[in-house]
Amino acid sequence: MPDDPETIIVNALDRYGIPPRASRYLIEQARERAQLGTSPEDWVRLVEGPLLEELRDIIPVFNMSGDYAKARDRLLELARKARVEESIKRSVSGVRVRRRIDPEDPETREQVAAELAREEGALAVIWAWPGGAETRGASEQFARLLFASHVLLRRRGDYRVAYLMVKGARVLMRPLGEHVLALVAKPTANLGKLLSKLLEVGVKEVEE
Repeated sequence: MPDDPETIIVNALDRYGIPPRASRYLIEQARERAQLGTSPEDWVRLVEGPLLEELRDIIPVFNMSGDYAKARDRLLELARKARVEESIKRSVSGVRVRRRIDPEDPETREQVAAELAREEGALAVIWAWPGGAETRGASEQFARLLFASHVLLRRRGDYRVAYLMVKGARVLMRPLGEHVLALVAKPTANLGKLLSKLLEVGVKEVEE
């Protein structure tokens, strides 16, 4: 499913027989009339109010249901994700590494995984690296998918922690050398606390 708000709406309206060009015109017209920007929250406001009114001028019986309601739900999800990511960005700068480990050591990986698994709201802990993975509460297939996501993120540049949303859960990923440490948590978990736990772990410097 696309993450671009306009594409989400256009695809939904296409299923009602409204051509993409007409949909984009209606979106722009509704945005200008309501003086809305392009923030995630503005897109939600757009589909819940101004755009819905524009559509009802064309299709009087049009309402918040079917594919249009699904598009609104997707926009709500993106808005929630944006709020969490912003909170994570603010938190990252305030947490320093307090514990340096060797991710290559199996016993160390096991100890770290056990500690994180005991955190309230934790569903699974995953260690993954090129050609291998260790999991607590998750499948190796899921671990491979997370590692693939990590590789894609790394291509965009270094990162301290990444936040992903999966069905019914939240995922925090912490790169540690060639390894990535991932924590899968309940949506209701205290992500700030879990984030701090991950960021406090760093890679032990190699002695020469």
